Amino acid sequence: MKKITSVILIIATVLAMGICPVNADMWTVVDKNNVAQKEGYKVGAYYFLLDENYDTNDKVGLKYSIDGLEFAYVEGVRTNSIPKYSNGFYFVIDTLMENVPINKRYVGFNNAPSYILDGQLNILNTIEDKCYINYLGYYNGYHYLDFTYYVSNSQQNNWESKESGHLYKTNNGSELVPVDIEKEDVSFIGGICLNDNSIVKESYGRDDKLRTNLFLKNKKYNILYEKKDFLGFNYINTTIPLLYMTYKIGEKTVDWLDDRQMNESILKKYVTIDGIYGVEMPEDIGQYRFEIDNNLYFEKDESTYYCISKSEMSDKIKIIYKDGILAFETAPTMEADRTLVPMRFLFEQMGANVDWEGETQTATVEKGNDKIAFSINNTAAKVNNTIKTMDVPARLINSKTMIPLRFLSEELGYNVEWDQNTKTVTISD
Repeated sequence: MKKITSVILIIATVLAMGICPVNADMWTVVDKNNVAQKEGYKVGAYYFLLDENYDTNDKVGLKYSIDGLEFAYVEGVRTNSIPKYSNGFYFVIDTLMENVPINKRYVGFNNAPSYILDGQLNILNTIEDKCYINYLGYYNGYHYLDFTYYVSNSQQNNWESKESGHLYKTNNGSELVPVDIEKEDVSFIGGICLNDNSIVKESYGRDDKLRTNLFLKNKKYNILYEKKDFLGFNYINTTIPLLYMTYKIGEKTVDWLDDRQMNESILKKYVTIDGIYGVEMPEDIGQYRFEIDNNLYFEKDESTYYCISKSEMSDKIKIIYKDGILAFETAPTMEADRTLVPMRFLFEQMGANVDWEGETQTATVEKGNDKIAFSINNTAAKVNNTIKTMDVPARLINSKTMIPLRFLSEELGYNVEWDQNTKTVTISD
């Protein structure tokens, strides 16, 4: 009775904290008074703030700080935009329109100058073109910028035509090189830049199903999600590349783009920094607030934050099979230098049949003339009526049967390669 009472108290305490028990080891709740919140957005090596009282004309100044506590102005930069950063360069894309004639103004069309800064915030280049400049991200060693110019405009918000698609790239921050879109693959454009060499892009096929690609190390991979009800991505914050991965429960529809629920649909949201693996978010979580020492803080209520370490979403093992990245619901893990992956989804992609006997906790995999049977927590496996020993046994993690990838894949005739630098497993025929 005492043991049962203790369990009930533990569950009640967890629920009272507002944490989903499944994620109790990932999310924590902290008192706001115990967090020395730093001001500004952390971009690259600095924290940035916008100062709307830069001078007597109410011009906007850009302030920076190394520690998020003491700020100074970025010399010579006037903007109302937080910098974007990648590969040592800061891009400050201005959005002030005070010098643009009213009849040529439109939401999103900005006024020069915009700036390219080096890692020490010195101005490398000033872009004077009076046009809408869109920073498209860093890929294949270059930063890409899109320039859109007005051709003619008769009245506000009603232009006759505009000239767009002036695409430039730079690898030194000063020279802008025109991009020949007929010769260069720019299919990554329109995606969300996650880091210097990683861009995730989504699109819809003719069947209106989401197709997601990851541009990684100069190569495009299809992402195959184990979850069947994946709806898409949405930004958490445009400065720091965190994304919502949104899933639908049930058959009712939902507009995930602006989080508006329709027909009483129920959503689950996962926060991700790689577009592949996500961590489920508590239902009462607030907007993204700030980052300190690799920890992310989200507002829970007036007195507390939700906190999670970025390591919970990064450094995950990637499994590549036939130029596709398998996005497992439970991420692969390591045991004794061996990679364990969820069994069923992997073998479904390989075209194998999987049978699970719950009473004996035994799985059987069949493909062609090959048949492998193994049990949870047992290193002995039966391969075509021959007993063989695995380096590590199969495990049951989050109700998923996790199997030693190399042993079972190679026994089915596949080659398995491991890249320690990228923590990537590549399976090939």
